[in-house]
Parts: sequence; C-alpha cells; structure tokens
Amino acid sequence: PFCAPPGSLWPPLVAAAVSMAGTLWLTGCFHEDGLCDTLDGFGGGWTKSQILKIMRDSRNGSYATMGGCMWVVAKAALLAELGRGAAGAGGASVWAVGGSAGAGPCLVVAQCVARASAAPLIYCYAYVVDDEDAKGEYYNWFGESRRLLGLRRVLVALATAAAVAHALLPAAAANRALLVAAGGTAVAGEYGRSVLGGVMGDFLGATICVLELAIYLALGADTTRADPRPLLRLPLVVGV
Repeated sequence: PFCAPPGSLWPPLVAAAVSMAGTLWLTGCFHEDGLCDTLDGFGGGWTKSQILKIMRDSRNGSYATMGGCMWVVAKAALLAELGRGAAGAGGASVWAVGGSAGAGPCLVVAQCVARASAAPLIYCYAYVVDDEDAKGEYYNWFGESRRLLGLRRVLVALATAAAVAHALLPAAAANRALLVAAGGTAVAGEYGRSVLGGVMGDFLGATICVLELAIYLALGADTTRADPRPLLRLPLVVGV
C-alpha cells in the first residue's frame, strides 16, 4: 500500500523513499534499530562482553551511522530500480498470481521472507540473554519463546513465506528469493554462534534487514550481464 500511491505521483527513487518512510513508521524502526546496534557492536567489539556492552549503548557510533546510511541508500536505490523494471505497466507495480512485477510485490515478498528467518534462528540456536541490558526484560522473552516455538511452528512460518513468494512472483524469481534467504539465514546463524554463542534480538533484527536487501539484490540482478572475471579477481583484491 505504501508503494502504489507515491509511484503514481513521483519518479521511482522518490516513490521508494516515501514507501520506506511509511514502512519505517509502521514498524517503528524495530529491525533497523537492531541493525544499527549490531553494526556498532560487531564492528567495535573484539570479545563477546565488549560487543554486548557496545550494543547496550543507545548512542549510534561510526559503524551504525555509516552502515545504516548505506542500508537506506541501497534499499531505496534497489526499490527504485525494481520499480523501473515494470516498464510494461509504465513503471507501476503489476499484481497477478504467480506473475507480479515491480517494487510493490518485491517489497511484500522480501519483507515476508526475511522476517521468516527469525523462526529457525531462534529454534536452532541458543538465545543469548544479556541481563545487564536495560531492554533485557523486553527482548529476553525470546529465550523463553524458543521453548514455545516448536518445529511445527517453524515449518509453518517457512511455508507461509514460501507461499507468499510463489503466490506473487514468477517461479524463478520466487525460488531465487527463497534460496538467498535460506543461505543468508544459515550464514547468519553460524556467524552469531561463532561470535556470541547464539542469537539475540538485535542480531535477529540485523539479519532481517540484511536478508531483505539481499533479496532485492537477487530479484533485481541482471544475470545476462554477468561477467565472472571481476568475481574471480575479488579474492585477490580482498587478500591484498
């Protein structure tokens, strides 16, 4: 609902920014707050105790400021590009069962699929409880929710995300989004376990934000222009 009205009035980038403002207002920046806290903690801390101490600080540091800005810019640019992709409808989103196109359907799918990652992460990994966090009583109930979650509810969450993706997007695009989300969820879980010993509320929010962006990247990628040579040179550049 936040994509279509601005898309009929303004260019794609402006429409994407207005749409993002609407969803941020609707969710209260819940996941974005976790993204910024996680960026600061993982970027500035060397040990688990240091990371948790930094994440408790409500002030934004350099990692949160720069990473949050990059995330917002990237999301707006990707939504705008996905909006331009619906050229056959004059840039407007096309809604059809199994054949939707444009920024609107991609946004719905990305947010639904990315949020589904929280269920398997809570179920499969230990929940890290930070008793010194002022927000601990609010977030730490996730540790108890793991006991109530159960495998059946995890499967229902994943099946719902897959159903939404396939109901809106063509099969190839839906599978691309689901594959990226599945791989990203597995990587996030193992990364959280290696650094924190598990997952926690802010980390889950950060994972959702990153996965949402990854899904937009997957849906907007033009594989016909892919050139493997830069990818092959990338490990060398990173190593240097």
